[in-house]
Amino acid sequence: MILFFGLLGCPASPEADPPFEPELQCVPSDPASAGDTPLRRLTAGQYHNAVADLFGVDVDIPEVLGADETVGTFTSNSVTPVSQITVEQYVLAAEAVATAVDLDTLAPCNLLVEEGTDCAQRFVRDVSPRVYRRPTSDAEQAALMEVYDAFAADRGHVRALRVVVGAMLQTPWFLYHSDYEAAPGAGPGELVPLEPHALASRLSFFLWNTTPDDALLQAATEGSLSTVPGLTEHALRMLADPRAARAIGDFHLQWLGVDELPDVAKDPDLFPAYDTALQAALRHEVADFADDVIRHGDGELHTLLTSTSTVPSEPLFAFYGITPPADWQPGDRITLAEPRAGLLTRGGVLARHAHYQRGSITLRGKLVREDLFCQELPDPPPDVDITLPPPSAGQTSREAIEAHMGIGGCAGCHSQIDPIGFAFEGFDAIGQARTHDNGSPIDATGELLATDVDGPFDGPAQLAEQLAGSRQLQWCVTRQWFRYALGRIEEPRDACSLHAAFDAFDRPAPLRELILEIVTSDAFRHRRSDG
Repeated sequence: MILFFGLLGCPASPEADPPFEPELQCVPSDPASAGDTPLRRLTAGQYHNAVADLFGVDVDIPEVLGADETVGTFTSNSVTPVSQITVEQYVLAAEAVATAVDLDTLAPCNLLVEEGTDCAQRFVRDVSPRVYRRPTSDAEQAALMEVYDAFAADRGHVRALRVVVGAMLQTPWFLYHSDYEAAPGAGPGELVPLEPHALASRLSFFLWNTTPDDALLQAATEGSLSTVPGLTEHALRMLADPRAARAIGDFHLQWLGVDELPDVAKDPDLFPAYDTALQAALRHEVADFADDVIRHGDGELHTLLTSTSTVPSEPLFAFYGITPPADWQPGDRITLAEPRAGLLTRGGVLARHAHYQRGSITLRGKLVREDLFCQELPDPPPDVDITLPPPSAGQTSREAIEAHMGIGGCAGCHSQIDPIGFAFEGFDAIGQARTHDNGSPIDATGELLATDVDGPFDGPAQLAEQLAGSRQLQWCVTRQWFRYALGRIEEPRDACSLHAAFDAFDRPAPLRELILEIVTSDAFRHRRSDG
C-alpha cells in the first residue's frame, strides 16, 4: 500500500516517524543565500494601497486592473508578459487616480494664485520621488515637465498637473518593484546587495503592503538600512505601526484562500444569513484575529492555531451564537465556545473550503495538507469521477466520503486527506457549528498521517494541538512567509536564509521573530545580477 501511495504521488505514511528534516539543506560554506529575483509588477492591492497613501484617494483598483497572477497561494505578477489590454488597464487606473486627487493638499504651491512653470517644477520635484520610491534625476523631472508643458497651454495649470500625476503612475518606476535593477559592474548571476531605496521598497511592500513612507525613504538616503541593526530597527517600527495589520491580514487571507470568499456562493434557501455583509465580516475576522495574535498577543504559532478567542464585528455575534458583553467595543477579544479552536475553525476559512450546500471533508483536509504542510498533491486520475453524490437518506457526509475513499483511483490521496477533514465535520457549509448530520451525531474523530505528528485526534481542538507541535508545519509556515515576502517560490540557493528563519522560529519564538529573520536574511537584502 505504501508503494501504491507513492505511485499516485501522495506522501506515504511511514512505519515510524523519523525526526523531521527540511528538504532544503543549508551549506554553511556558501558565501550567501539567495535565489533569482523575478521582475514583478505591483499587485492590484499594492497599487490600491500605494495610491491611497500617496494621494489620499480610494479608487477601486482591483476592479480596473482585473485579477492578479499567483505564485503558490500568493499574488505576484511575475510571469505573464504585459499585454495591450494590461497597458490600457494601467491607463484607465492612472486616469481614475489623477482625476480623484485633491491637488490643493498635494501641491507645494497655492493653485489658486500660483500658476506656471515654477509651481509645476516644485510639484514634480516634491511628488515624483515619493511616487518612484527613490530620488528622481534632473532628466526624469525634465521629462515630466515636458508632459506638463504639452498640456498646460490648452488644458490649464490644474489639468496639466493631473496629467503629470497620471504619467507618473504609468512609469515602470511606479508599476514595478525596483529590486530588479542591474547592479553596475556585477557579472551575471553575481549576488549583490539591494540598492538602499530598493530595499526600503521591498521592506515596505512586505510589512505594509504599500509604498515606503517618508521616514523609510529618508533612512535609505542616509544609509541606515545598509546594516542589519538599522534594518531591524525600521522593521520593528513598521511592525508597531497600524499599517502592519494590512499586510499581516493580507498574508493570512491569501495563505488560507479567504481572500476569495466574496466569490464563494452558498444556497440562499439553506443559508439565508450568508450575505455580502456576513462575507465581509468573516473575511475581516480572519485578518483581525491573525493581527491580534501576532502584533498584540504572544505571537506564537500555537496561539494562532489553538486560541478560542477572536476579534469579531457585530454580524458575527449571531453567526457564532454569542452575546457581546455590555461594554464590548470593536477590536475587543471575545471567547468562542467549542468546537472552535484557532484559525482553521474561523467561519471564513470553513466557508471558503466548503461546497454550495454542504461542508467538504476533502477540501478542508486538502487545505491542511497543502497549505499548512506544503505537501503537493497530484490531480485526480483523469478516468476517475470526482463528483461526490449527496449523502443518501440517513447517510452522513462522513459515511459518503468513506465509501468514496474505497474507490481504487481515489484511495491513495483521500486516505491521507479526508482523515484530517473529518475534524471539521462539526461545521456546515458557511462555517456555523452543528451537532448532527442527516440526523446522526457528528463524528469528528480522525488521524494525521505522513507528518511528524502522526496520530489520532477527536475534533478540531485536538487536531490543532497536534498541528501546533509539528516542526514540519513550522517549516511550511516559514516557506509561506518567505514566498509572501519575496513574491516567488524558494529554491535551493535560498536554503541558508530559510534555515536561519526556521531556526529563529523553531525555539519556539513569536512569529514576529520569523518575520524579522526573513527581513535580515541574505535572500531579502540581496539579488542576483543580470549582468
